[in-house]
Amino acid sequence: VIMVSAEHHVRTEAKLDQVENWELYALQTEGERWESEAAPALEISRSKNILIANFHGYRVTRSQRPFPYAIRIEDSSDIRFRNVHVDANSSAGWCPPQGECKQTVRASKFSYSTCIWDPRLKEEARDREFAYLNYTGVKARPAAAQAAKVEKLAAGFYHLGGGTVDAAGRLYFVDAKWRRIYRWSPETRELRIIRDQPLDPVNLVFDKSGNLLVVSSNGPGMAVYAIKPEGPEEEVHVLQPQAAAERPRLAAVLPPSYWVNVDFTNTLSEKTYEYVSVEDRFFELMKRRKTHHYVSPDGSTYIPSDEVYVQGPWHLGYKWAHILQTFGLAKAAPGETFYVTNEAEQKTYSGVVKADGTLEGLKLFVQQGGESVARDAAGNVYLAAGDVFVYSPAGKLLEVIRLPERPLCLVFGGMDGRTLFVLASSSVYAVRR
Repeated sequence: VIMVSAEHHVRTEAKLDQVENWELYALQTEGERWESEAAPALEISRSKNILIANFHGYRVTRSQRPFPYAIRIEDSSDIRFRNVHVDANSSAGWCPPQGECKQTVRASKFSYSTCIWDPRLKEEARDREFAYLNYTGVKARPAAAQAAKVEKLAAGFYHLGGGTVDAAGRLYFVDAKWRRIYRWSPETRELRIIRDQPLDPVNLVFDKSGNLLVVSSNGPGMAVYAIKPEGPEEEVHVLQPQAAAERPRLAAVLPPSYWVNVDFTNTLSEKTYEYVSVEDRFFELMKRRKTHHYVSPDGSTYIPSDEVYVQGPWHLGYKWAHILQTFGLAKAAPGETFYVTNEAEQKTYSGVVKADGTLEGLKLFVQQGGESVARDAAGNVYLAAGDVFVYSPAGKLLEVIRLPERPLCLVFGGMDGRTLFVLASSSVYAVRR
């Protein structure tokens, strides 16, 4: 079977049951926002000797939370995967209120939590893009016990993100669906809702004075407001966007994770036969000054941002900007090394922060990309990419911390700053370092 697109189904987009010796080339599935909310891309059961090549499992960008798996396999053997791509990205035309129409390539945070899952063998493959995988139907040998102890702190959330810590090392995070901001206190081991207002929080960060800056998808585009976690709920200070400028004494608040890909524009030069690569496009974005900054009330911190792409009526919340799409934010001072990961390209880079919040001196750090990056006090780099991969500052893999769920946001905190907090879609974990 060559080139099939299976779209908008309720239970599963495509299914192979009690078949053998099939070859499927260029199968594409599309999970729609409403009818496919509880549907995987592909199910294979009681089958053998199957080739799945150039498979694209896609969920529309309007999805609101990830489905647990893209491909489910059960009671099957000899299933060969070649070139698998699972995501929730697309390109769309956009005509802003002012200026020319343009093309926007964007990705949703909500595709599939894992790529391949076998409930009987309790095996899974979390990488959502790979070239080669053979499924035998035989349970793999148990992995060696890991040294890192993973503790589940809380569970039962809709979809988490926006993790940050205050000066005391307490963890704050957002469950955006329900517009709630939570705090986990390590000293009391207590979880509290600190804000439960319809202000559409997405990402969080603190300034030096303890103001909690909230990046919000509220309004026609986006907004940033400041609150005091212990203050009255009615005290909300909305920050006005200022023209971008160099701010050498302020800390920049930047996304450590991006989804950047090329669009449909033909960039091939007929003279040199060179084209604009994904890396070229990513470097261009990292070096380009954003249009405006949101400066914190105490003047210590600023958040750079660009215009927001709004799909449909703004109150529906289908909005796209890197500051909204990242799973969390990180602070960096001018001259510091900053790590950024491009999930679309599956690569992570290092660069140096400039006084206007852009990056220079970009270079490849590791050939792996994911949803979040964090650093410990020793300078080791923690990358959320299905599990947590720990690299030395030189890019040597030191450790893999395996978790029960896909990690989405990493942040160090705790009373001594040595606790790695991990936000997954529905749970919060902690790992002592």
